Amino acid sequence: MSVPCGRVSAVARLDGGRVHPSTRTLENYAAATGHRLVIDLVPVTGKAGQKRA
Repeated sequence: MSVPCGRVSAVARLDGGRVHPSTRTLENYAAATGHRLVIDLVPVTGKAGQKRA
């Protein structure tokens, strides 16, 4: 299977963490790899395990 060079470099940039992709880009990446994008917000805890405001 041959993959166009532009797509390979785009994936390399995502994997390398050198870019901040949009949600649409992440959705496309997930779909292309047989996944779905899930974004989850979780509370940040402090040193004592208490939730931050």
